[in-house]
Amino acid sequence: MNAEVFNRIRRILFSTVHDQRRGFTAVYDYREGYRNKLGPASYSGIKAEIAFYQQCGQEFSLTIAGDMGEHAGFAGKFGS
Repeated sequence: MNAEVFNRIRRILFSTVHDQRRGFTAVYDYREGYRNKLGPASYSGIKAEIAFYQQCGQEFSLTIAGDMGEHAGFAGKFGS
């Protein structure tokens, strides 16, 4: 799987998180549907990103980093 496919799936999943009608519950179902397409390593990575965002999103004021060559999944605040 290439980065373009991974980033497209990532965008779909994180846009679903922010849909008030669907949220994290739907993301878990959608993620399972992409398991084979993602492969084991990418599936584990996206699973960890979603878990981190759900657990720490508000605490660190996380925003999802776009695919602009950055080597980070999120931007946020730590401390002051």
